Amino acid sequence: MERFSDRLRVTSPRKEIQRERVDHSLKSKLWNLLIDDIWGQVEFELYEVGVSEHSGHYGLLKNIWHNYLSISYDTIPYEYKDAVKYLRGHFFDGEWYDPLNFIEFIANSFSDPSEAQKFCDEANTTLKIEMSAYRFVDRKLVEITSEVEIESIESAISVAEPFPGVKTHLQAALSKMSDKNSPDYRNSVKESISAVESLVKNITSNSNATLADGLAVLERKHGLHPAIKKAFGYMYGYTGDKGGIRHALMEESDLDVDDAKYMLVTCSAFVNFLISKIA
Repeated sequence: MERFSDRLRVTSPRKEIQRERVDHSLKSKLWNLLIDDIWGQVEFELYEVGVSEHSGHYGLLKNIWHNYLSISYDTIPYEYKDAVKYLRGHFFDGEWYDPLNFIEFIANSFSDPSEAQKFCDEANTTLKIEMSAYRFVDRKLVEITSEVEIESIESAISVAEPFPGVKTHLQAALSKMSDKNSPDYRNSVKESISAVESLVKNITSNSNATLADGLAVLERKHGLHPAIKKAFGYMYGYTGDKGGIRHALMEESDLDVDDAKYMLVTCSAFVNFLISKIA
């Protein structure tokens, strides 16, 4: 949901992918997931009588204290709510990676594989919405937006400085993909391919050239390998067929962030390649 202050342009929603960073919004949503799936499952009586050594929750706390925090059991607060409060401090006030370390530990603490999978799926939904660079795969958090991919996008935007249209398209693609409030993956893909199309028109000095025409010129004049020409030609066809992205043939599309990210990374790499080639 768009905020009032964003509409006034006083503030703006985060646009960049969260890599080696976990902002307060992501921390809060991950903690809420823990409340729903872990902390909120405790019976009310435990708040009155303390943590029973025979309860599953005490076993979980012992596991956390021993295997995650590496501190002695006798520091576990008597009241369950105090134990959760202690963990909350570690979660919110530690290093950027502490919340991710913790949810990964919790994911691997489930004895029931189906419950573990449910937790990981819910966490992945949150990580995706909040534009985190990390996802659960087989109960392990892995980086799905590598440093190389991020550098490719950033480099393409930088080297496209002499080509304003190219830079504008790439920035628009990134903005539309990373808007967590109302992401527009369909038009993000369109902007990505338009960046390449714009560059091809510039370097062929033909404002009416299609990407296919431009690729043919690049093959003749700049030694573009036929396999690369064919591969990018196929991808250009994809943007016309899948949901009618370029030609607006359909009102809706099944594209998601993975489609948009793939196209942005690939087109950024191609922009870097072409600019280097003509240089």
